[in-house]
Amino acid sequence: MFGDIRAILDQQFHRLSHLEKLIMYWLALNQDLGSMRKLQRDIVPRVSQRLILEAIELLQRRSLIEWQVSSFCQTPVLMEYVAERLIEENLK
Repeated sequence: MFGDIRAILDQQFHRLSHLEKLIMYWLALNQDLGSMRKLQRDIVPRVSQRLILEAIELLQRRSLIEWQVSSFCQTPVLMEYVAERLIEENLK
């Protein structure tokens, strides 16, 4: 589906921590802009705000999420890739 970019996205995704992956999945499923408060409320298991902020900062440095005003989101390509990964992992 993504051609050569799929391999690059796979490499980047495999480097993520468990929490970073959870945030990526959450954003792909909640396609509206994500707020810190909503993420902290929804993510299971419960994680401190400090850990979530650190994970978001790392994802932003890797250009996997974008800040828009007071919320964050994924690009449409990343959103589709992460949703596809989630489906593939749940079919295993």
